[in-house]
Amino acid sequence: MSIRKFVFLWMSGLVLCFIGMAVALVMSTDKLQSMTARILDDARAIELAHQLEIAVLEERRADLLWRVTSSNVQHEKKNEFLGQATTITSQLEKNDIPPEEAELLAAIEVLFSQFKTVTMADQAVPIDKITDIVNQLLASIEQYREINRGQMTETLSISNRLNLAVDRWSILLIGFVFLIVLSGSVLLVKRILLPTVALSQATARFGRGESDIRVQVFRNDELGTLCGTFNTMAENINTLQQERLNFIAAVAHDLKNPLVLVGGTARRLKKKLTMTADQAGLVERLIEQTERMEDLIGELTDSVQTENGRMQLDLAELDLCSLVSAIQRHQDAMISSHQIVFQGDCPGRIMGDARRLERVVGNLISNAVKYSGKNSRVLITTKQQGDKAVISVIDEGVGIPAADIARLFQPFTRLSHTREMAKGTGLGLYSVKKIIDSHGGSIAISSEPGEGTTVTIALPIVGAGGNVG
Repeated sequence: MSIRKFVFLWMSGLVLCFIGMAVALVMSTDKLQSMTARILDDARAIELAHQLEIAVLEERRADLLWRVTSSNVQHEKKNEFLGQATTITSQLEKNDIPPEEAELLAAIEVLFSQFKTVTMADQAVPIDKITDIVNQLLASIEQYREINRGQMTETLSISNRLNLAVDRWSILLIGFVFLIVLSGSVLLVKRILLPTVALSQATARFGRGESDIRVQVFRNDELGTLCGTFNTMAENINTLQQERLNFIAAVAHDLKNPLVLVGGTARRLKKKLTMTADQAGLVERLIEQTERMEDLIGELTDSVQTENGRMQLDLAELDLCSLVSAIQRHQDAMISSHQIVFQGDCPGRIMGDARRLERVVGNLISNAVKYSGKNSRVLITTKQQGDKAVISVIDEGVGIPAADIARLFQPFTRLSHTREMAKGTGLGLYSVKKIIDSHGGSIAISSEPGEGTTVTIALPIVGAGGNVG
């Protein structure tokens, strides 16, 4: 299932749940409002029945007192209570009432009409007859009140049950929505977040030069396709890089023999022939350029061998201080545009390939010279740091932005802001790192634009638990 389809189904499920909750809430709210209105009607009917009962009894009391005392006050009270009872009786009517309640209400109205007629008659009506009508009226009022009280109790019970059901259904729906959200979130993490993080990490590692990194294809969806595309891209880049290295190896191999012949011939000429100063200078220049080309070919060959895992080191126990000092003297004699300075303590001895370590330090000095101003200083230091012998090459050059440092060890990489300052293949630092890695060491670069660059190499000291085998 594609990610879009999964997200669509997941969101659809959530929307349906929320719609169901909203519909249930609206329906239950309408039901509760209807029940509330019914309860209020029943409560009003009970109150009116109670008021009617009191008004009838008060009218009877005032009537009896008037009959005994012939007091106008009691007669006025009798008429007042009778008027109140008449008003209350007219207010007893309700809409949508059960047949039993409707019949009882009609009976109350009839009995009250009879009561009103006899109590207002011009001729005196026997008390017994009035009492009989009043008793029937009060009994009907009581029955009416009990009916409404029962209806109100039943409605309250139904309302409570509905509230309880709504609460339970709400809890169930909330729990169901929570489960959907939780399960959807877990699946989204598995389907989107984990592949995205894996792809992001692989991309970062690939950008740092780990060309063999690949991404696991979790599922056959959009992200799976993207991961597969990344793997194909990485494979194609590796193939292209390998073809470039193979081409370089072929060119280096084809150039090596002619250069050896040219260099050997120039050295024999220098030893055997008597030449003028200009001729001797030309031969010396030829020898220097030949040596430079031989070093470049060696650098290219080392890069290819390292990449293919076929580099073989000629290891021997070395005095690092003497090795670096000799390199510094040789470079200082060859380079007139900069001050090549050596300072430092003599750390312990190391196991290393002297020829390749010379190439490493020489390459770093060459880079320092290329990317720093004339007459500036290139400082080379050595020291012991724990079980490591540390070499530092420090220049006063243009510096390197922090974002570009990680790219320096990638093959064929040339930074845009230094590309015009000097020519190169972009394999120097790549070859340096491979050689140092082969010695079991590490290399790091620290730099600030305009503040110069420091390249630090750490190699294991013999007898410190870090020998290279």
